[in-house]
Amino acid sequence: MGNLDLLSLLPTQPRKAFDALAERPRFWFPLLLTVVVGVVTTVWYYKVVDLQWLLDETLRSNPRTAALTEAQRAQALQRMTPGVLMGSSVVAVALLVPLFRVLETTYFLLAGKVVNVQRSFRQWLALSCWSSLPTLLAAIPTVILLATSGNGQIDSSAIQPLSLNELFFHRHMGDGGYQLLVSLSVLQPLAWLLSAIGVQQWSKRSWGFCAVFVLLPVVLIYGGWAWFSLR
Repeated sequence: MGNLDLLSLLPTQPRKAFDALAERPRFWFPLLLTVVVGVVTTVWYYKVVDLQWLLDETLRSNPRTAALTEAQRAQALQRMTPGVLMGSSVVAVALLVPLFRVLETTYFLLAGKVVNVQRSFRQWLALSCWSSLPTLLAAIPTVILLATSGNGQIDSSAIQPLSLNELFFHRHMGDGGYQLLVSLSVLQPLAWLLSAIGVQQWSKRSWGFCAVFVLLPVVLIYGGWAWFSLR
């Protein structure tokens, strides 16, 4: 079964897809697809955004830089060149996406050993990478936004149009909980559901067990983040 076959099975017959991944775990296709989509949208964003406006907004919204004098702000803007911003963002995407998948896989591996769901690191990595694919649907409204942008004054959170911040809360850079709400998307529950289906198929345990298995780190990480950022 090829990668495109697996991709077509995920929304229609996910259990069959996870059975195939259990027999022949593979992860490069979904992992590279996620990285490429992230890099392309990031580069496109920096190509169309009004960088002078973005940098000025970024400096004004940060409490540490908001009090800078005009001379200090101009000096800071000189250091933050388009190449530096784009390069650092691309590197961040290329490194953080695989890092997050590895961290999630490590959790699955260790938690599986504790509760006797014995799978290899490669199998858990395959589950992590393939289950994350629903979040790529957010690239569709992002592409539409970038393609139809007029004046280029696009906030960095706007390229996450399905985030909780863009859909419901509309906080600005510098506001409490801004980064948290930008990082949370309405598509993430689909990824968590796919992970739970995969765990249920591999473990044959109850849905309650699988939900706790998948969501425990999510609740701890985002709960702790919300506690500190929204206070």
